Amino acid sequence: MSTIDSDKEIEVYKAEVQTVSPYSNRARLRLNTVHLVSVEMARLYKAARSGKIKTEDATRLCYILSTLANTIKDSDLEQRVEALENSR
Repeated sequence: MSTIDSDKEIEVYKAEVQTVSPYSNRARLRLNTVHLVSVEMARLYKAARSGKIKTEDATRLCYILSTLANTIKDSDLEQRVEALENSR
């Protein structure tokens, strides 16, 4: 049976997890239109191509942005249909 060094165990519990984000220095993004979402996707593509962020991270973020763009489109379509129905 192995023994646990209590000093090392305490160090592990004291460690802090810090997430590095490409947005840490930036103001809050506005992503309320499909155009703004596509601009952000292009920015991520350029950052991945230049090596500023990992391609895996860019892929994940672009997937989220794609889902957001589809949600915006669906919401817009829903509002248009509702307006047409109310105008009759």
